[in-house]
Amino acid sequence: MASEAHITVSSAGNLAGRLLDKKPDTFWQSDGSRPHWINLMFPRQIRVHGVSLFCDFFKDRSFTPKRVSVRGGGSVGDLRLLSEA
Repeated sequence: MASEAHITVSSAGNLAGRLLDKKPDTFWQSDGSRPHWINLMFPRQIRVHGVSLFCDFFKDRSFTPKRVSVRGGGSVGDLRLLSEA
C-alpha cells in the first residue's frame, strides 16, 4: 500500500522517496528546523495496520529521533494522535 502513497516531508524533499524504497542503506534526513515530519497521503481512504520506522543511532546520532508520533485522519486538518513512542 505504501506504493500508492504520496509522500511529503518537512525538508530535503528530493530524498523522500528513500523512505519507501525498502533499502536499509538509504535514508531520508531532515535538514530543516524542528519538528521534522513525514506525511503520507493516499488516493482513497484505507486502513493502515502498521507503521515501521528504522532508526540507526550508531550511524547518525545527531538525527535519531527521541520521540515519534503517528497521527491519522481524513485530511491534514483533522489529524488525531494514534500512537507515540
